[in-house]
Amino acid sequence: SFEQRISKFALRIDPRQDVSAVVRDLKKGLPDRSLKVLTWEDLIPMMAQLLRFQNGMIFVVMLIILTVVAAGILNTLMMSIIERVREFGLMMALGARPSHVIAIVVMESFLLTTLGAVIGLLIGVSVTLFVGTIGIDLSPFMATLKNFLIGSRVYPRVDWFYVSIFLVVVLVSNLLVSLYPAWRAGRLVPVDAMRQVG
Repeated sequence: SFEQRISKFALRIDPRQDVSAVVRDLKKGLPDRSLKVLTWEDLIPMMAQLLRFQNGMIFVVMLIILTVVAAGILNTLMMSIIERVREFGLMMALGARPSHVIAIVVMESFLLTTLGAVIGLLIGVSVTLFVGTIGIDLSPFMATLKNFLIGSRVYPRVDWFYVSIFLVVVLVSNLLVSLYPAWRAGRLVPVDAMRQVG
């Protein structure tokens, strides 16, 4: 009998398991209700706060990246409109309404963005799933964390909630950004547009 000689046990589980589910099962299986089951976040709250801060910074960086991408899309669309002025002018001279030109520009931009997002999503998810099976060894960078009972190998996983959020944000932001170039194309005067050279 160990009696009072042991005050705590440290349990290391597979990083791919749900920690909250393991804690819940342990609490149900303990015969002595005076015993406590704590997660690493309860034991090292400073580390948990650091990770939450890091996630917030990642979100800010993603917003900055999305802003830069939106500006790049806007610039590309404006250059495309300038290069195709005569084409749009001819379309409108043949009977196309300004709303048709706007719809063409918006749909073209939306389809290209959707295709790029799907290809990027397939590549990113494939790489994440592959690396998630073998893990990433961070022992050269996390030697000091062994005292906190934190493993040095991490297993990335795909969080479909965040993937769907960023996918929707990319598509919606692209749709909004494409409205201004499309509106400019819809305001073209057919005769003036067809006279433009270059």
